[in-house]
Amino acid sequence: MAFLSFIYARKFVANGSARCLVLSGVFSGLAFASKYTAVPYILAGFIMVLYACYIHRFSIVKVMIAWTVFSLSSFLLDDPILWIDPAGRLYRSLFFHIVFR
Repeated sequence: MAFLSFIYARKFVANGSARCLVLSGVFSGLAFASKYTAVPYILAGFIMVLYACYIHRFSIVKVMIAWTVFSLSSFLLDDPILWIDPAGRLYRSLFFHIVFR
């Protein structure tokens, strides 16, 4: 999933297609929901989307809001355990090994 997010971010740099932006955001959210170790790929895709905004003269704010909305939406839809208490459950899942002593 993280690799697909990176690939679509790269395609967004190449052609500036809104479809590639949406797919990059969706796959980044799915990758983060699947495994938190996908963060380096997601960050690389995020930087590539910023670079595409610079190259194609897109509004950085609009593009980042769109990418973040699709990423967060797919993350929350793919990880239903967070629906009950999003902040608390995310904290517990991220810091499980630190707190578990």
